[in-house]
Amino acid sequence: MKNIRIFGNILIISILLPLFLLSCAKAPAGAPPVKAEPGMVSVTFSYQPEGDPGNLFLAGSFNDWTDSDIRMQDPDGDGIYTATLKLEPGEYQYKFVEDGNWISDPAAESYTDDGYGGQNSVVDVTGDKPFMIVGAGSGNGSAEPATPVSTGGRVKVRFMYQPDGQPSGVNLAGSFNDWSDSATPMTDDDGDGIYTADLELEPGRYEYKFVADGSWITDATAEEFADDGFGGKNSVLTVSSEDAAKGLTVGMSGDKPEGGDEDAEKDQSMDAAKGLRKVNFTFQPRISGVQNIFLAGTFNDWKEGKTRMTDDDGDGTYEVTLLLPPGSYQYKFVVDGKWTTDQKAEDFADDGFGGKNSVINVDAGFEEVNIEKGDGKMMRADIPLTMDYSMVNPFSENKTAFSTRAHIGDVEGVGMIYSVNGSGIKFVDLVPEESDKVFRYYRTVLEIPYSSRVRFSFRYSDGDAQFYATPDGIAEGEPASEEMFLYSPDLLEPFFTPDWGRHGVLYQIFPERFRNGDKSNDPDFSEFYYEGVTELPPGGKTNGEYFHLVEQWQNIGGLSRSPYRTDGKPDYYSFYGGDIAGVMEKLPYLHELGVTVIYFNPLNQARSNHKYDPVDYLKIDPHFADEDTFKEFVSRAHEHGIRIIVDLALNHTGNYHFAFLDGREKGRKSKYWDWYEWKRWPLPEGDIPNPSDYYDCWWGFGIHPNLNFDLSRPNDQENNIRDIEKAKPNMEMVEYLLEIPPYWLGELGIDGFRLDVPNEVPFWFWEMFREEVDRVKPDAYLVGEIWGNAMPWLGPDCFHSTMNYKYFRDPVVDFFALRSTSAERFD
Repeated sequence: MKNIRIFGNILIISILLPLFLLSCAKAPAGAPPVKAEPGMVSVTFSYQPEGDPGNLFLAGSFNDWTDSDIRMQDPDGDGIYTATLKLEPGEYQYKFVEDGNWISDPAAESYTDDGYGGQNSVVDVTGDKPFMIVGAGSGNGSAEPATPVSTGGRVKVRFMYQPDGQPSGVNLAGSFNDWSDSATPMTDDDGDGIYTADLELEPGRYEYKFVADGSWITDATAEEFADDGFGGKNSVLTVSSEDAAKGLTVGMSGDKPEGGDEDAEKDQSMDAAKGLRKVNFTFQPRISGVQNIFLAGTFNDWKEGKTRMTDDDGDGTYEVTLLLPPGSYQYKFVVDGKWTTDQKAEDFADDGFGGKNSVINVDAGFEEVNIEKGDGKMMRADIPLTMDYSMVNPFSENKTAFSTRAHIGDVEGVGMIYSVNGSGIKFVDLVPEESDKVFRYYRTVLEIPYSSRVRFSFRYSDGDAQFYATPDGIAEGEPASEEMFLYSPDLLEPFFTPDWGRHGVLYQIFPERFRNGDKSNDPDFSEFYYEGVTELPPGGKTNGEYFHLVEQWQNIGGLSRSPYRTDGKPDYYSFYGGDIAGVMEKLPYLHELGVTVIYFNPLNQARSNHKYDPVDYLKIDPHFADEDTFKEFVSRAHEHGIRIIVDLALNHTGNYHFAFLDGREKGRKSKYWDWYEWKRWPLPEGDIPNPSDYYDCWWGFGIHPNLNFDLSRPNDQENNIRDIEKAKPNMEMVEYLLEIPPYWLGELGIDGFRLDVPNEVPFWFWEMFREEVDRVKPDAYLVGEIWGNAMPWLGPDCFHSTMNYKYFRDPVVDFFALRSTSAERFD
C-alpha cells in the first residue's frame, strides 16, 4: 500500500490493516450523491426480495464487484429496494447481494456467464436519455425513477426556513440538485429572519433538507419523511401538475402535516416555545455497581463522555439537566459503555443499527430559562463540582491541565484563581477549547511540578457579577483558600505516558501481509488444527474453510473475490507468508520514514491469518519467527530508535487454545473447565451451527470463546467490577495471563501492548495486569481499544492512552460525509 505522508508537522505514516477491516472505509449508504459529470446517466437499480433482508447491496463491474459498497434501500416501505448510480454510457454486469447471497436480476435485459456456474445480469447504459430504471422488483412492475419524470408544466415552489440564530449561510439541498449543499442558496432579503429559495420543479416526488452553516436540518413541517440513511429523516415534497396554477409554499409557513388534536396541540406548543427550556433527564439502572452513566444525543453530537449523569442524593436515580432550544431531540443513556434506550420516552426513532433512539419533544410545557451574556446571571446546573482527571490532569512532571465548562451564551469569561504550595493567590484566564449545543469547554495548562499542592477555584464572569466553582457549589463571592478545590498527588495520583509513546509516530503492521523475508517458515498447515481443511472438494470450490498459501505475493485478486468460493466473498483463509524476517529487512526503510514505534497485530500462535484467536499467548507463531529471530529483530529495531508494541486480545482465546480443547474434550473433569462459561456439553462434532448455544463467545463467533474471569457472575456482568473483593477471581486462569508481561516484555523485549476490546475484561484484572507490566518494564506503554469515553480506563492503575477510532471518525464523517458540521466546528 502507498505511504501516507503529511508534511508540516513531519508526520509520516504507513498503515496496513487486516483485510476484513478495509470495507469500513467505504462511503456510508445514503450520503448525498456526487454531482455527475455531463454525459453521465442516472441509473436506478431496483429489486424486490421475497422476504425482509437484513442487508441488500448492489455489486457489479462498476464497483469492482464489492459486496458491501452500494446499499439498496426501501425508503417508502413498498418492498422494492433501489440504488441509484451515475454511470458513463457503456455495458455493465451486476448482481444483487442479499444477506451474502449473490442473485441475478430476473428482469435484466440480458445475461452473461459469471464464471461460477451462474449468470451475471447485464445492462447497456446509453447516453440518449438522462436516466434509466434497471430491474422491475419482482419482474412485473416498475420502480419510480430517482429523477422525476416531466409530465408537462413546471411548478413554482417556494421553500422557507427560519433558523434559531443568525447563520452565515443557508442553502437548500435535495434530490432536485444532486444534494449539493451550495447550489441553491437561501436568502433573507427583508431581514425578518426567514430564509427563502424559489425553484421551478417538474411534477414528481422530491426529498430535501435545509443546510445552515454546514448542519443538515430536516423540515419538521413537511407532509412526509424518508430515512436519510444516517439515523435521521429527509423531508419529502410531492409536486403535482395541479399545483402549477397556484404554486407551492414549503417550510415554516406551509401546511402542517395532518393529524389528530394531540398532534395539533404539540405543534402549537412547539411554535409557542421561545428561548431555552430546562429539560431534566433521569435514569435508574437495574443492576448495581454501575461506574459511569452518560447522556448522549443530537444535542451533544452523540459524544458519549460529554454529559455525565449523577446520583447526588444516593437514591439510585441518575439525573442531568440541560438547557435546550425548542425542538425534537433523539438520545440514549450510555451505561458503562452500553448504549441504552430510555423505555419511558414519549417517542422513538430507528437508530440505524436495528435498535431505537429515544425521542423528546421540547416545547412550551418545559420551564423557560433566559440566559444571555452580560445580564449578571449564571446558569449553575451541571457545572462540574467533582475533582477528577477531566478537571485536573497532571500529564507530565512539570505540566498540569485544568478544565471546566459553562453554558453556551451564558457568561462573558472563565478564569481560575489558584495558589501553589501555599503561595499567594494568582489568576489565569481559561481558553475556550470546544463546544456542543449545550456547553462551551475551557482549559488552561500550568507549568508546575506534578508534586505541587494546588488550591483553585474556577471564576465565571458576567456583567458586573462573578461566580466561583467550589466543591460545595457555586459561590457568589471569592472563596477562602480552604473552601477551594485541592489538588495534590496523594488525592489524584498522577500518571505519565512514556515520552516515547506520547510523542511517537506509530506504524501499524499486519504481519502476515507486510513482507515475506524467510520462505522456510511459510505456512505448511502441518499443525493439528488445520487437519481436514487444506483440500478443496472435487468441484474445486467451497464456501467453507480452505486454508492455503498463495505462492505469488502479487496475486491479490482473491482478497476482493475468492476464486475458490461461489458466493463472491473474499478469500478469508489465504496466507501469503509475511513474517518478522521481512519486517527486519525493512527496518532502515521504516527508520527513514520517521517511524518510532511499530504496532503489530497479534503475533501469538493462532490458527487464523489475523491471529486474534490465540492457541497459546506464551508462544510466538512459528510462521512469523522463532524466539531467537524475534529477539534479534527487537534488538535491531531498538538500534534504529524504534520501539515495539504488540496487539493482545485477553477477553477471549481461540477455539483451538489448549485450555478450550481440554474443556471441550473432558467436560467438568477438565482442570480448565472454569476458564470458559459453558452452556451445554458435550459439544457436537465438527462445525457448530450456533456456538453461543454451547459456550459464551465474542459476539457469537465460535472461534472466539470468552474467558471467564469472575466465577461469581455471568460474563456480561463481570466487566464493570473494580473492587476485586466484590469478585470471585478465576485465579488459575488469571495467573496464566499474568505470565504474558514477563514473557513478551521481559524475555522477548518488546515495549508495550495494544489491548483489544479491554472494556470486555474486568477493571480489577487490568489493575493486576498494569502492576505486573510496571514491575517488568516501568516505561512500557499500554494502549486500550476504547471507542467511547475513555476516562474509566485511563489512570495509574490501567492504561496510558486509548485508540482514537471514534473521536477521529466522528468529526471526519460529520464534516466530509454527512456535511452536518461547519469547518470551524470541525477544526
